[in-house]
Amino acid sequence: MDYRIDTKNIISRDLDVLQRSLYIINEHLELERTRGASAETRANILIPFITIGASVILGFSTSIGVLSSPIIVLIRVLYTTTIIFFAKSTFYTLASFRVVHHKRLTPQMVNDIQELELIDALAYEVKWKIWEYNQLIPVNTQKLYYIYRAQQNLMLAILSVLLLSLAQFISQYISCQSDCFHDIQFLIGTLGIIFGVFSDPLIEKKSFWNKKD
Repeated sequence: MDYRIDTKNIISRDLDVLQRSLYIINEHLELERTRGASAETRANILIPFITIGASVILGFSTSIGVLSSPIIVLIRVLYTTTIIFFAKSTFYTLASFRVVHHKRLTPQMVNDIQELELIDALAYEVKWKIWEYNQLIPVNTQKLYYIYRAQQNLMLAILSVLLLSLAQFISQYISCQSDCFHDIQFLIGTLGIIFGVFSDPLIEKKSFWNKKD
């Protein structure tokens, strides 16, 4: 579905119709501005969680460096995967801040309507607010897309931390040293790192972001 509105269709010369049109576009424009502000708020909320995650990673680095365990390979893979998820969450959060809305209405519009009749001024305002609405939609959608990915990777990072903690806990009760056991760890580790790198397209394959209206 194309959510853009064609300003060429604003052809009415009826005062009531134009006022009603202005009311409708103002409502939608306010909702879209709120949507953009919500994306920025969510990005700001993510930053402290990512900072805490970085502290957790540093804490694990000390213990993993001196740890001797039959499942040390698996533990290091989980640690690496955790770093990947936190790094991706950080990247997408910062990417959301880089999406900038350069084109917007300015007070210059007030000067532009000074010599117009009331109906022409209303039509002019409706057209330019529709233009701004059309500009805001892709910007806000891109921001929210990055935020969605940042939240998704943050959740996976937290899950990875929990698995890492569990692996460290049970490592003291495992004494198996067979080559087969190490091969299994490498296999699981390889799959884990691949998932960490390509988790976004794998998870989003069935998500609403890929649905076409």
